[in-house]
Amino acid sequence: MVHSDPSGTVFADITFTPLSIFSLNGQGVCDTCTVGVTVTVQPGTYFISIGPAGIRFDAANQPTVTVFYGTYGDPSVFDSSARYADPGAFEAALELWHERHAGAWYLASGSGSGAGSQVSAALEGPGNYLVAALK
Repeated sequence: MVHSDPSGTVFADITFTPLSIFSLNGQGVCDTCTVGVTVTVQPGTYFISIGPAGIRFDAANQPTVTVFYGTYGDPSVFDSSARYADPGAFEAALELWHERHAGAWYLASGSGSGAGSQVSAALEGPGNYLVAALK
C-alpha cells in the first residue's frame, strides 16, 4: 500500500504466507483457493481496517503487516504525554494495536518498532489496527 503522494511513499506492507488464511465465513480455505481481503485506510491517520469480518487467520502462521510512518508521522506529539522525554522516546514506544471488540484495544502479537521508522506485527484477525503509543 502506498500514500497518494507523487513519489508513492510506502504506507504499509502486508504479507500473507501460504496457508495463513484458515477459513472464510466458517468454511476452510484450501491451499489453492483465492480469497479476497479488504484493507481500508483512514486518511490522515495510521489506522487500517482488515476484512472481511468472516476471515480467520492460522494462529501458527499469521499474516504480518509493517507500517511505515517516517515520511508523514509526527513525533512532535510526544509532548502530549509526560511519559515521553523526547520524540525519539515516543517513536520507540509506537506499537500496533488491534481492536478486538468495539473500544477494546489490545497490543497486536509481536508488535514493535523497528529501524527506519516502522512498526510491525502479526495480523491476528479482521478488524481495526492502529499505530499508537500509550499516553
